[in-house]
Amino acid sequence: MEKSTAQELVAEYLKYGKILNRITELSYEIDDFETQNSIRRAASDAQCYLYQGLVEPVVKQYPCLAPHDNQVRDEGEGLDHGRAPKA
Repeated sequence: MEKSTAQELVAEYLKYGKILNRITELSYEIDDFETQNSIRRAASDAQCYLYQGLVEPVVKQYPCLAPHDNQVRDEGEGLDHGRAPKA
């Protein structure tokens, strides 16, 4: 795989990371805990699936392209898992 293609794949993955973080944030606005938990689990599963299928093969060939947490979540965005979002 060309490095430019690998870079684009990781960049697209990072866009999904922000979307999935937003979905997780929105789940906290749902009153029903089971529904809230189901949505967070689905977002987490999707993130893991994308990482394993998309990022791991890229990083295997180009370790320097491994995403870091600060690339997925800008300051003030997303959640610290296990904690409620800031009001």
